[in-house]
Amino acid sequence: MYSSPTPHKVERHGLIIPHAEAFVDPADGVEKYYVGRRNVHHLEASIIDQIAGSHFAKPDVLIAITRGGEFPFYTLSEVFPHALHGHLPIKRYKNAVEGHNAYVGNINWAPSTDGTVRPPETGSTVLLGSVARVLVIEEIYDTGKSHGLFMAVVRKALPSICSNQVFQIKTAAFFRKASSVAKPDFCAIEVPNNPETGKSPWIVFHW
Repeated sequence: MYSSPTPHKVERHGLIIPHAEAFVDPADGVEKYYVGRRNVHHLEASIIDQIAGSHFAKPDVLIAITRGGEFPFYTLSEVFPHALHGHLPIKRYKNAVEGHNAYVGNINWAPSTDGTVRPPETGSTVLLGSVARVLVIEEIYDTGKSHGLFMAVVRKALPSICSNQVFQIKTAAFFRKASSVAKPDFCAIEVPNNPETGKSPWIVFHW
């Protein structure tokens, strides 16, 4: 089990976000919080500890919401090398009529890190224990509005590759903003609104 170090906290204008460094973006003058490579270890360790301490224990399937979920996905795929891999693309765009919207693609399946579990041939399925434990991975729950979209795709796709009758699906993310309408099961940091502005802060990842 990983052990999470004491959080390194940075404070600017009354807001503290562990493992993020506050800065003012010279392009727009907006205060943002940068998550660099050295901060990511703490976030990954927190997620792994939470999973290890839960009844979920060892996921059989890891699904990354791309592109942001790819970074935490690769670390988790090393910790859980037996898990079947899935990559689900989501493209966010701005629609002049509907505002911000999202397009969800199809899951691209790949073998487990250790090669012991491979996607089944077309028309066949694999059995993953008595209950198939599935972990869906994101980098951040911002508005949370895409949660229902990708979960619907995951639930529909799983029976086509797994012969299991029971699926236990959990979600994980590095950050969840207070303004998010959805909440991941495993989350490293809950991000509050800025007490001075009442708005959700910008989180900028190094990738």
